[in-house]
Amino acid sequence: MAVTGAAALLLMAAHLTWAVVVLVRDRAVDRQRFHALSLGVWLVWLVPYVTGMTPAFG
Repeated sequence: MAVTGAAALLLMAAHLTWAVVVLVRDRAVDRQRFHALSLGVWLVWLVPYVTGMTPAFG
């Protein structure tokens, strides 16, 4: 979980940076690409979230 958690945090930091760039540029194409990237980043983030949560259910 440590590796996937660290990867998720790095992706979230990159996601935040890209979000600021997209907001500043304010272009439709950038917004579409950002939403596609967001979906991937959030799916990766779910891996350590769910694996960290599973011992509570066991």
